[in-house]
Amino acid sequence: MSKRSVRKSELRFRRQWVINRKPSVDSDLWIKTPLKSGNNLLTHRDLRIQIHTSEMRTIAVLGVAIDDTRPNQRIDLSDASTLNDAINKTINLAGYYAVVFSTEETDYILTDPGGMMGTYYKDGEAGSSINLLSDIQYDNTVVDSFDFRDTDDWYTGSTTPFIGVKYLLANHVLNLKTGTIERFWPTRDCGELSHEEGVQQCCSILKQSASSYVGLGKVLVSLTGGRDSRVNLASMVDHAHSITTFTLASPSIKSCDVEIPKSLTSIAELNHLVIPVKENDAETLSFYDEISAGLAIGARREVASTCKQLSTENFIHISGNLGAITKSFFWHNKNPNSVKVSALLKEFIAKPPCIKEGVVDWLNTVPTGLRPTFVYNLMYLEQRGGRWMGPGENASSLFYQPTSLFCSRRLVETICSMPIKTQIGGLLLEDLAKELWPAVGTFPFCKNTRGITSLIPRKIKNIIKKRITKLK
Repeated sequence: MSKRSVRKSELRFRRQWVINRKPSVDSDLWIKTPLKSGNNLLTHRDLRIQIHTSEMRTIAVLGVAIDDTRPNQRIDLSDASTLNDAINKTINLAGYYAVVFSTEETDYILTDPGGMMGTYYKDGEAGSSINLLSDIQYDNTVVDSFDFRDTDDWYTGSTTPFIGVKYLLANHVLNLKTGTIERFWPTRDCGELSHEEGVQQCCSILKQSASSYVGLGKVLVSLTGGRDSRVNLASMVDHAHSITTFTLASPSIKSCDVEIPKSLTSIAELNHLVIPVKENDAETLSFYDEISAGLAIGARREVASTCKQLSTENFIHISGNLGAITKSFFWHNKNPNSVKVSALLKEFIAKPPCIKEGVVDWLNTVPTGLRPTFVYNLMYLEQRGGRWMGPGENASSLFYQPTSLFCSRRLVETICSMPIKTQIGGLLLEDLAKELWPAVGTFPFCKNTRGITSLIPRKIKNIIKKRITKLK
């Protein structure tokens, strides 16, 4: 593979963007685009960007975006003359991105399906990293009330631990001048599909998306022994020999999560890399933490320097993120007829007001009339996705351009339209992998090794976690 060395200066805020302020970074690495509003859009030169300008408006698509209704075709928002036009076209886009629609009056910003790229805003500024905004200060009322560590490692709603800074809720449009937001998807409940119809539609969307990403450039697929990454690999059935796959290896990683990918890639004759996990270096962590503003901790951060080894190629990395939309993650039972706030808060040990209010504020944006299972899955996409996974995924822009096949409104609606029993426990992922690529989909998966701990009620687990936390 051809490789390009990456200078230290290129890693600072790599693939990030900001409106209305010049970042304190090397100027030769940033592209300045004047907007119709009078503001400036500044983008790191390694960020994928499409610009459409006319006399009345400027449209920018920032990040990795595909149109999963038009496979293998370049996305085109050039004929969007109004905000409604831009919204209607954005709904069809999948990937990790932001759309800026600029007029003389204001700048509007729209998110990707999961808000995974992340947009943060304050006082007429917006950007993909909080640290690109002006005058950032910690909000002690939030910091002091919520111990951000261990399992309590994400914020809810639009809350951030910085004074005046808000996270733009997924599937909302922001008026940057006024600071007001409005949801643009979903606006109604999803349909009804049989299991067979849903599998066929999901497979069609996944294959089309995989093909579109391959059409954008070099594709990198991370593999484990689990179901999420297996669906990713199976979706690449028509492009197996044009992609690169990789697996991380260390004594702390289950052997089946290393050996199964090796066997799979041997069967499929794929270009596969096994990358030993290495100790993080301070410089890489400093850049990682700067982009994420310290909001990405845990497993992703622990392998930052390991993933840096992949930064010499301009890869689009397809991860298994958001695959748990198929796993009834937040459901409080196997057939919920209502949405319980307590279920939406289940991942937190501490539940201070800022966390509870964030969930309630998010829930209040959801249209009435959606079936409870759709709302629960939407919570996973927009909050567990954008608020927990998102900061780490955006920070990984240091190494490659991240995205996920599951970050698609069409795919989410299709899954949510399927029978209740289909959406429980992730078995749908096995059906998808088998349908997409039988030789890959029928290969054994890593066995669940939780054992007896899976039988312990979550309330008891949280009590144990609280006591462990107090001892630290």
